[in-house]
Amino acid sequence: MHMKNRCLLCERKEANQTGSHLTSCFIVASQFGKRGEEKTYEITADPNQDYFENKEASGIKEDYILCAGCEQRLSFVESYFSQELTNKIGESRYSENFPITEIKDNHSSKFFSCANINPIAFHLLIYSIIWRASISNNPMFSGFKLESNVEENLRFILDLYLPEYKDHNIVPKLKQWLKDLDNVPDFFTPYPYVILRTEEEDIDVSRLTEKELEEWEKRKTKNLLYFAFEDNHPYHIILNEFIILAFFNGGKIDYTKQDYFELGDKYDLEGQMNKTISSPKIGILKHEDWTRINQKIIDAVANQRINRIRRECAKSMLTQGKIPNKTEIDDCVNKRLKT
Repeated sequence: MHMKNRCLLCERKEANQTGSHLTSCFIVASQFGKRGEEKTYEITADPNQDYFENKEASGIKEDYILCAGCEQRLSFVESYFSQELTNKIGESRYSENFPITEIKDNHSSKFFSCANINPIAFHLLIYSIIWRASISNNPMFSGFKLESNVEENLRFILDLYLPEYKDHNIVPKLKQWLKDLDNVPDFFTPYPYVILRTEEEDIDVSRLTEKELEEWEKRKTKNLLYFAFEDNHPYHIILNEFIILAFFNGGKIDYTKQDYFELGDKYDLEGQMNKTISSPKIGILKHEDWTRINQKIIDAVANQRINRIRRECAKSMLTQGKIPNKTEIDDCVNKRLKT
């Protein structure tokens, strides 16, 4: 039978799945909303973009890149982490599951040690997020691309270790699959990466007025989805309240050469790195640094947009035979920004 598109993960079955999430939906649920109720707003340097247009799920979904089986295999892993990580980490009643380790350095870096989380499964989750962004044709991820050999190796690892799908069902039960993972650690390739989670904003919600509470709720949903296309050693990624700094290209691990988020001098990143098959580490990022990073990205995109508008204004005036001065260009830019 002729296949219109072959699944990019298993490379065996037809890519017949529509609406595949390009990032783990449980990670971004608090940011975009529940499945089917997503609200997303794209921020780009396009001078003509409407920042207030709700893209809904179109920015984080793509059709016909996976088969139905591989979609279920990825969802299986995400469900495990939704239950064991997202709904528990940072909660006082589950603190024994996520003891906090403090690194004795000049910065008092801290991380959650996820002793109850299967490390290979954790790596698979991170790999799946980054691999999907790399193979996507969605404009949201344009420019983000792993080297071809790395992309293929991640695909191979995911296909090999994700649970088997047969006759419209995932074959192994969760406990059996996790046990199977523990039996084959020598064949797994761990790529080094750091994952950081922003600490909760230090605020007493009970003391907020109704208006302040509404503003606080809005702030919680204004996190970014960001895959840098220039920095690749490490790759810089933001997923809601998480930051991932991943090394896939070999060579010396050095956070000082590409440190767009400016974290290398503030945190012991190597001490929080996941580079072996051991208990996963999730670093704790100070809320002030989280706010600064988000604002830095927004400001950078805004400045790029303004510069593009300035060029368009100048070009328009020149085509009319007029040499514009700075004041005229500024007026033109301000008018464009207000429309």
